[in-house]
Amino acid sequence: MLKSMATLTRPSKRPRTSPTTTSNHLPSFLRYLSTVGAIVHPNVTFVHSLSWGNHVMATAPIKANTPIFRLPLRLCITSDTAKAHPTIGTLLLELQQSSTLTSLDFDRACVFVQLMYEHYLGEASPHAAYIAILPSLTEMEERIATTRITNSIQTRTKSKCLMGTHIENSIVPKHMSLLDCIYQDVIVKVVEKSSRTNPTLAAALTYNQLVWAAGIFHSRAIMIPGENRSSHARCEALTPLIDLLNHRPGYLSELQRPPMLAESNTTTSRALQKQDVVVYTVGRTIQANEQIFLNYGPKSNEDLLAHFGFCLDKNICDVLRIEITPSAPGTASATSTLLLSQEIVLYEGCHLGKALDVCREVVSDGLETTANEVVYKQEQIKEDDDGEVALSSSAAWFAQMTREEEDRKNGVVWIDLSTIGTPRSKMNENDALIFLENILIQQEKISATAGNDVGEMDVEGVAFKADANTYKKGLNRVTTSVLSQVRALKNDIH
Repeated sequence: MLKSMATLTRPSKRPRTSPTTTSNHLPSFLRYLSTVGAIVHPNVTFVHSLSWGNHVMATAPIKANTPIFRLPLRLCITSDTAKAHPTIGTLLLELQQSSTLTSLDFDRACVFVQLMYEHYLGEASPHAAYIAILPSLTEMEERIATTRITNSIQTRTKSKCLMGTHIENSIVPKHMSLLDCIYQDVIVKVVEKSSRTNPTLAAALTYNQLVWAAGIFHSRAIMIPGENRSSHARCEALTPLIDLLNHRPGYLSELQRPPMLAESNTTTSRALQKQDVVVYTVGRTIQANEQIFLNYGPKSNEDLLAHFGFCLDKNICDVLRIEITPSAPGTASATSTLLLSQEIVLYEGCHLGKALDVCREVVSDGLETTANEVVYKQEQIKEDDDGEVALSSSAAWFAQMTREEEDRKNGVVWIDLSTIGTPRSKMNENDALIFLENILIQQEKISATAGNDVGEMDVEGVAFKADANTYKKGLNRVTTSVLSQVRALKNDIH
């Protein structure tokens, strides 16, 4: 019997699932794993809670770098397993030759198709026990920003919560557009090619099932080591068992593919065929009653909310994405030298070189001169104990316009421009800073709509609203930080 755990303070979570749905299938899933060669450390247990969903706990200490899970690779779902599938594999290989999708998108589409087909097979699928513990489309739609069904209440709620954000303006439209392309380029053609030999595929490969499969993939797929263990090659895979682990940034988790091992049969003690496995370890000792995590990588709340269905409080990986276009509101001149839109990624304490260079182009009148013009205030020259010229830490934000040796003799100190790019003239610099400041002020108004936490129960989108608020608070924190840098530069223009 699975032990129940006390409510934990959660720095991360998966989309919650009803305790009467996937949690009921968890014991069956674990029994299934024990029959197919998966090995779980004896000091591990699996539990379900409303706060964490399905998750993994240590019942006793586990030493660092001890294998916690050993999963036969054949249980994973990858683009290779899809292309080798006896029913859909040949069709996918044929379509690959003429597909207009990128190689990455087509490989992902292959995983979607296999997952959809296995889901349709139900108990007849060799992956039935795994699929039974996966969240439903409805459950994912409640929490994942990019999982959307046209005109549903949840979709309208998410659109309202995220109005004006990069998720709503860019990530969701691109995601839905890609799904439309996959549906037309792969799904429809698979159904057409199999209409005579396997007409049941039409019922399996529907658009809503595609939305579900894409949501499962983006929220659960992880990078596993490739076949060549001497390289850093990785491939995306759905990994039963390992994908039960929740996310914790900086967690010392590692996936390995050791040399091929002989599979043992504990009943007869005889060796079977050698098998390829994925091994999960943690690089520190895990204490009893401690949850075991998986580090998904440096994920911003934007990425987590868009594809995973949760956010982290005070996420150090939070970013602000702004799009600067030649015809953006506030552009000073119709003769701007910026020809294409540029997406800029900003974060707390970031360098502003790229952002300012783009803004300088937007507001440019093409007549700026850079001859011997000092744009920023001179940083006072100091000498260290050895008599060498040294600059205070704030000097990194200041720049001058020429690098002639004569300027140094005259007291002009040249410093690295990488933190603020390349100024052109005082007027252009002032206009560029004002232009960037106005963009950030508009973003500040959008992110400032975050209210107080509104609870955690999945009732009428309340939980999604709470995560959306956390996401917006992170945007506001980054915006405030960058705004202070921009205003400091404005104050330092001569």
